[in-house]
Amino acid sequence: MDYSVLHRSSSSFARVSSILTQHGSILTPAFVPVCTTGSPKCVPMSAVDDFDLVFSNTYHLLVHPGANTVAELGGIHSFTSRSKPFITDSGGFQVFSLKYTGGRDELKGRTNKPKQKNMVSKIDEDGVHFRSYRDGRQLFLSPEASISAQHQIGADLIVAFDELPPYGLTQKRLQRSFDRTHRWMKRSLDFHNSSAHTSTQRLYGIVHGETNMGLRLESLRFLLQHNFPGIAIGGSVGQTRKEMYSLICGMRSLLPSDRPVHLLGIGDLQSIVPLIQCGVDSLDSTYPTKAGRHGTALLTPSVDWLISHSLENSLVSATLDEPAAGRLNELHLVLSKAEHQQSAEPIDETCTCPVCLRYSRGYLHHLLKMHESAGQSLVTLHNLHIMRNTMETIRHLIRDNKL
Repeated sequence: MDYSVLHRSSSSFARVSSILTQHGSILTPAFVPVCTTGSPKCVPMSAVDDFDLVFSNTYHLLVHPGANTVAELGGIHSFTSRSKPFITDSGGFQVFSLKYTGGRDELKGRTNKPKQKNMVSKIDEDGVHFRSYRDGRQLFLSPEASISAQHQIGADLIVAFDELPPYGLTQKRLQRSFDRTHRWMKRSLDFHNSSAHTSTQRLYGIVHGETNMGLRLESLRFLLQHNFPGIAIGGSVGQTRKEMYSLICGMRSLLPSDRPVHLLGIGDLQSIVPLIQCGVDSLDSTYPTKAGRHGTALLTPSVDWLISHSLENSLVSATLDEPAAGRLNELHLVLSKAEHQQSAEPIDETCTCPVCLRYSRGYLHHLLKMHESAGQSLVTLHNLHIMRNTMETIRHLIRDNKL
């Protein structure tokens, strides 16, 4: 993986960069759509053809169809008929979701069986023993098993295996989890470096430490000391937007200038500009597809809106109780509301996506109220178009030193 900075903003830590992989280059800052099981929700894989990078989940691909099957079918690119780059996570997030939430946040809707208890049977230094949410069979993930599965899946960018503790642990429990996750990341790196995959797959280490700035900086130094090719920011980054901005802003002076930085799991319209100004190159999120499935359409943020939501302004305006992500604002249109029933307008008059060029708000409202899957798909397609164009605008503003 070759990483090169094409332009550094004189106004912030934002940068326009290029990540070169064997399946093409990734222009950053980049929004990364989530294709959990090898497809975005509600729309075909072709819907993300215009995105340089997409994100798939090792855990879900391990459960079905299995990493071996993906490998036998030529790897994730051949399996999904996508020629551009992929990134896969380690499976740690989903496994520990089973432990701490019973899987309700991550796995709901995947099976018609009653919710099963005790999905995780054992966590020790070796790894995690758990049961498949599909058929109950016993599975095991360790640093070595996770990296081996990601080697078989064949993504261009892969992620070290980590422990994801719940928010609000005592300092003692947080430190214990912190120490183990760094031992696991070192084992991930050692296993990867001993393989034949180092030239085709690049490994990201994950910055952990919850909202403890001292631990976050210690974690980042650990990853840089061990020369992980990429840096990911994971774990809880706070429960409020102000807490999130302050935490990532506090790390920006140590974030590397010679390798990419990825933020795991956050990428809503209101957050992306401040996070990019902290030095983040790429962000993955289910945000546009999940909103689309629930009938919420995104609107194009203007240049003035993007500039007004800079890091400096956001740190001042974010309230102490504002959620870190997910609150609706003026860039969200809830199409299921009755006010759109007789509207002949497109979702967004400035948008050039096929949905806005052809369909009215009134028609989309009708599809959503009748629970037609086509309505969810059309709004999702529109939302992905908005995210792609917004990132293009942001890159232009960085080149002009306006962000």
